[in-house]
Amino acid sequence: MRPWDSARIQQYIKRGTHHCGWKVNDMAAVSHVDLCSLFAQAHPQAGQMMLDTLDFDMRVVVDACRECEALTFEKVFLPQRSRFVISLIESRREQLTNDLRNVDGSLALPYV
Repeated sequence: MRPWDSARIQQYIKRGTHHCGWKVNDMAAVSHVDLCSLFAQAHPQAGQMMLDTLDFDMRVVVDACRECEALTFEKVFLPQRSRFVISLIESRREQLTNDLRNVDGSLALPYV
């Protein structure tokens, strides 16, 4: 199995789309990250709530993944899968946080 380095994780994230579009007349799938950014631009008050949701302790995620490794399932949660899930959550959180904030750290507001 090929390792999940940072570049491969980013590629995986970019492929993730919602099963809906952003425009009424254009229902082409939009990436998760782009849809979050568009929503935050359209509804700035929600943008701060989205950022607040991203403010969590990754140690809790790591601990939960380690607990899953110890459970017995039909499909085993291997340490490799655990590392993938942890990396994916860290990368998505970082990307969403960056996309929702301006360079100066303020909430990204709608384009005028």
